[in-house]
Amino acid sequence: MEIKKAIVLLFLSFTLAMSASANKQIGSSECFVVSQSLVEQVYNNMEIKVNISRFVGRYIDRLAESRTDVSARLWSDLKNQIDYSQFHESAIAALSKHYTNQELSELLVKYKNEAIIPITKVELRNEFYSIVNDFNHSTLNNQINKKLTSWGYPKI
Repeated sequence: MEIKKAIVLLFLSFTLAMSASANKQIGSSECFVVSQSLVEQVYNNMEIKVNISRFVGRYIDRLAESRTDVSARLWSDLKNQIDYSQFHESAIAALSKHYTNQELSELLVKYKNEAIIPITKVELRNEFYSIVNDFNHSTLNNQINKKLTSWGYPKI
């Protein structure tokens, strides 16, 4: 099993080295794409990515319980219309800040057979907590209020 992990890590390292070499020939702006791709792979398997829509769904369910003037169908529609792009961008930036490409590769290898990649650094967990709070208190509430008012309902 350890040999398989070592082979995968070696392959990822070799791929990164080849990509970085090719990027030097193409231009420095391409290096970010290689790095971003690794970050995206890790993010897409992290517990925060897996759980954010579930947390938002629960939040909207609690709002629906207190706002019975809005139909259940509209609350359901709202859940499907939430834009997570700002959250995504903030999470990617935080991952890039806290992990090197080597660490990202190691995470992918270590957790390749797991359902999720856990947040392994306390500083990153704290930053994700802030990102979630910012998303919930500003972006998410703004999106909800915009939809409610467009449907003729008062803001939350």
